[in-house]
Amino acid sequence: MKKILLATVCAVALSACASNSGDIKAAYVSPIQFEKHSCSQLAGELDRVGARLMEASRAQDQEAAEDVLVTAAGAIVFLPILFFIDGDGAGAAEVSRLKGEFDAIEQTAIKNDCDIQDKIKDIREAQLEYQKQRSGQTTADAS
Repeated sequence: MKKILLATVCAVALSACASNSGDIKAAYVSPIQFEKHSCSQLAGELDRVGARLMEASRAQDQEAAEDVLVTAAGAIVFLPILFFIDGDGAGAAEVSRLKGEFDAIEQTAIKNDCDIQDKIKDIREAQLEYQKQRSGQTTADAS
């Protein structure tokens, strides 16, 4: 009976953990808000949103890592600590919104025939590289 209770508590705790930034889907953001932007303004927005997305992703991943540690400590040492798991909150919402803004800016840039595809590609590659490094750290931490 104790094993079943412990397994149930752990399952609930794990489902409440904050998501990794790479697992968060983009929220829909209408490209209409960027319609009147010039190509140089869109490029500037891409830089701003891309930089903020990296910051928000790092913060979200830190939150996810902390939730994993609290879950492990709670499962092993002290079950009531599991009540301190934050789960997804404002950080995940910001990552989702920023991903949506990035997509909307990209759509507008394509529609306006702006020559900023290299910038878009570079930002996406930087995000992908960060996620790969993050996955490598997680794998290395586990071993």
